[in-house]
Amino acid sequence: MKKEPIADKNSEIILPVTLTLLVQAMVSMSAVAVPVLMAVAAGELNVPPSSVGIFMSLVYLGATVVSPVSGYFIERFGPIGVSQICLIFCALGLGAISVPSITVIVFGALIMGIGYGPVTPASSHLLVRTTPISKLSVVFSIKQTGVPAGGALAGAIVPHLILLWGWKISAVSVGLFSLILAVFLLPYRKKFD
Repeated sequence: MKKEPIADKNSEIILPVTLTLLVQAMVSMSAVAVPVLMAVAAGELNVPPSSVGIFMSLVYLGATVVSPVSGYFIERFGPIGVSQICLIFCALGLGAISVPSITVIVFGALIMGIGYGPVTPASSHLLVRTTPISKLSVVFSIKQTGVPAGGALAGAIVPHLILLWGWKISAVSVGLFSLILAVFLLPYRKKFD
């Protein structure tokens, strides 16, 4: 069954694209925070700085495993619900990464990946339903700028957090940002899920 777009005016497109842009940026910031944190944490963990690549590969492994089944969860919980779940998984992963144990950090990287994988399918599901066909390419392009924006935020904010509080509290702080956004999305579930 084909779903008809629920928005026809430009003003009705702004809210869904803004929400999906925020989610995309936050999840991207969480993922990119990992190499920034690990560059500092490597010394305390007694691992070579080059192991940052291994941690990032674990994030993407988690994303690769969960992405193919994300459609099922989007149908079940809705795109906003899945976005909230993704933000929570990113926060949990960052919480685990704040524990100075290689085993726990590996687990945290995989959890973050599970949160990272379904974000794009969830946002695409929402935007296809809320955007007129003539505006789809522009809206998807705007939403996708959340990926580099999140990376830029991680590069601009996380080093300062590390200088202020150290790498462990910085990881928890970025996770807290994800939880705040997940709570912020709550009122939009009824409208968009």
